[in-house]
Amino acid sequence: MNYKQIVLNKLLDKYEKSKSYLKPSNRRIMVKVEEIKEYNIENYEYKILFHEILKELKKKKIVNFNYLKYEEGNILDKIWLEKENVDKAYIEIQRENPKNTYTIILEQLETIRFEQEWLQKFFEEMKAYMIKNQKQNSLLPLSKSDFILKALQEIDRMQNESKVNSMLKRIFSIKCYNDSKFFEREIEKYIISIAKKYYFKENNIMELNNDEILKELGIVKYPEVIEFCGNMRCKINEKIIEFSDITIGSYINSSTILNIEDIELIDVEKIIWIENKANYIDYISNKKTNEFVIYHGGFYSPIKGEFFKKIYRASKDISNNITYLHWSDIDIGGFEIFVRLKNNIVKEVEPYKMDKNILLENKNYWNYFDENYKKRLNKLRECNEYSIFFSTIDIMLKHYCKLEQEVLIS
Repeated sequence: MNYKQIVLNKLLDKYEKSKSYLKPSNRRIMVKVEEIKEYNIENYEYKILFHEILKELKKKKIVNFNYLKYEEGNILDKIWLEKENVDKAYIEIQRENPKNTYTIILEQLETIRFEQEWLQKFFEEMKAYMIKNQKQNSLLPLSKSDFILKALQEIDRMQNESKVNSMLKRIFSIKCYNDSKFFEREIEKYIISIAKKYYFKENNIMELNNDEILKELGIVKYPEVIEFCGNMRCKINEKIIEFSDITIGSYINSSTILNIEDIELIDVEKIIWIENKANYIDYISNKKTNEFVIYHGGFYSPIKGEFFKKIYRASKDISNNITYLHWSDIDIGGFEIFVRLKNNIVKEVEPYKMDKNILLENKNYWNYFDENYKKRLNKLRECNEYSIFFSTIDIMLKHYCKLEQEVLIS
C-alpha cells in the first residue's frame, strides 16, 4: 500500500480547497490520523512502515506530525503539510500542481473565440474561474482541454451556419480527432456537462437524456426519422410528393427536411402532436380525414423542430381556424414538452387528454413519485408558463401521482 501517496494526496486535497492556496495563511493544512483509514494501529508491521514513511517525509521538510499524548512514538495524532515546501509535495508523488496547469489552459483559450452566446459565456466563466482560483475547472481539465475546445468550436461552427444542422456522432468525431470513437469514449461527457450548465439552463430545458442533449447540439447517433400521417403534398428536390393516400403513416429522413418546399395541407382542420409512439400508432389507425397527426417523441431536436415549423406555416396558408393539440404524459416531462412546443412554435396549441379529469378517471393506473420529484413539480406550479396545468398539478401534488398516456389507448 502506498502510504506516501495516501497521506500527501489527502493533504494536497485540503490545501487546494483552503485559503492558503490563494494567499498566505497561518492556518495549518492538517489531517487527523483517524481520517486515514489505512492507518491501522492493530497491525504492528504496517503501523511501523507508516511511521517510517512519515519520518522520511519529515526529513525532506514536506510534512510534520505528532503523537497522541502518552503514546509518543507509538500512535500518531496529527499530520500537517509544510506549506513553504508544498511544491516538493507535488513532485514527491508526481501530482500536477494546479497552479502550473491552469495557465496552460488560459493560453489555449486566448486563441479561441466563440460566436454562440452560450459558448462565449462558458469561455468567459472558465477564464474568470481560473484567474480567481488559480486552478483548472473540472469542466475543462488540462488533460482533455484541447479536445474539448475542438469539439466546442465545431459545435459553434455548426450552430452559426444553421440552427438545424446535424452531424452523425462518428463523423463529428472523425472531423475533430480523426478517430470515429474518440468523442464518445473521451470527450462526450464533458460536452454534455457544459451544455447542461450553459445551453440548457439558458434555454429552460430540464428533462433530457444524454442522446437528446447531443441531438439538440446537432450531434446524432443516426439520421432522425420524422413520422406523420395526414393529407399533405410537398415538393422535395423539385419533385411533387403526395402523402395523402398513405393511411398507415409516413416517414421522412431528417436530412430530407431542409429540402422540403411548398408544403400543402389538404382539407386539414386539426393538427395533433403525440409524444408516445404507441399512442401515435393507435391514433392514426382511427384518424379522421381532416386530421394531421405528428409523432412528437421526447424533446424535439432542431431538425424535427424545423419540420414542425414548416407544417405550422403551411397550416396558416389554408386557415386561421385550425385546431392545434398536443398529447403527452401527465408528468413533468409531458408538461415541459407541451410548453416548449407552445412557446417556440405553435402559440395556439392546447393540451389533449392532459387535464385533471383524465388523471382522476384513471386512478387505477397512477404511478407514484417521491419527495425529490415533488420539489421539481412544485417549481412548475410556481411558473406561470404552466398555468394551464395548475389544477392537474394540484391533484398530482396531493396524491403524489402521475399518469402515462399509454394507459389511455382504447
